Amino acid sequence: MSHYAIRAFNTGTDNYGETVTGTGQLEYHTYDKTNPHWVMTVLLVQKDGHECTSGIGFYKRGTVLKPCSGKILRWEIEITPEIQEELDNAVHCEY
Repeated sequence: MSHYAIRAFNTGTDNYGETVTGTGQLEYHTYDKTNPHWVMTVLLVQKDGHECTSGIGFYKRGTVLKPCSGKILRWEIEITPEIQEELDNAVHCEY
């Protein structure tokens, strides 16, 4: 999922020229009971050296995930068995 989170950051509207340095853990957020989703933090460095982050959302729609970086992006991720395993092993967060 790290590859997809970085791709979503690079193609989304939250990108202001930062350099990606890595990703955090995948979390499953259930605070919105009508729309539970997964989030992965992308670790960044701004041009002045300041470290920051961006949260990338993944919303399940049938057999695909729709990535979100500022807005829902126009590409999809097919949920393969490998991706489903990552989703199943995500850290559960209720906040």
